[in-house]
Amino acid sequence: MATLATLETLAYNILREEQDSSAYPLTFVDTLLNSAQSRICRGTVINPMNGQAVRKGKLSFLDTSAFYSNVNVTTLSADAVIGGNTLSADTTNYPSSGAIYVNGDIITYTGKTSTQFTGVTGIQFAHLAGSQVSIIFSLPTNYSSLTNITYANSFKLTPKLYDDIWEDLNGVKGQFRTDAQGYRSRATIDPFYTIIGDYFLIFNRNNTGDQIHVRYEKKPTTMALNTDTATIPDEDAPVIAYLAI
Repeated sequence: MATLATLETLAYNILREEQDSSAYPLTFVDTLLNSAQSRICRGTVINPMNGQAVRKGKLSFLDTSAFYSNVNVTTLSADAVIGGNTLSADTTNYPSSGAIYVNGDIITYTGKTSTQFTGVTGIQFAHLAGSQVSIIFSLPTNYSSLTNITYANSFKLTPKLYDDIWEDLNGVKGQFRTDAQGYRSRATIDPFYTIIGDYFLIFNRNNTGDQIHVRYEKKPTTMALNTDTATIPDEDAPVIAYLAI
């Protein structure tokens, strides 16, 4: 892959200047190179000949996957107060630290016992005992945008707002099923998800261990050291320098 040093050299060759005596400092050129790479990967490149945006299309080198294992929802066993640092619930299937979702609150925790989440932050509203607690997963650090999600190798998930699914469920008489945990759902409604900030939240399924396959596009790596490589493949990387300049 093309390194930052290679792209720097190409950039100064285009400028027809030497790095040490150029009117364009090295740090400025590095910023331009990273900015150009980011614009290419985001698909916001402007054709300088006509001023029109160039459509990105599919960039296969950005495609990657992440896998998650679902956890049954649990419920609060005691009321939660605003700003509290613990939450009472059965934490059996939950990781030792992470994030959970309760009635609109994204709550992080740093530890747990069998009956409590500890080191809790983010309780912005009071929550009554019996409120549902759902696991939310941290998106990968290189996450840029979603391609698709498959649940348990059978459902291709489409995004849907929680309020919309609730209206669908309440608007139908009959046709409901009750799973082993006692949760009611309409049999014809597929599971769905939402992405909130840096988190991914799965709804409408309640089976521990079910695999969630998230396909997404990576965001380009920021090049800082001369040995750092461009995200764009070697054969196409020179366009970064041309676009930057």
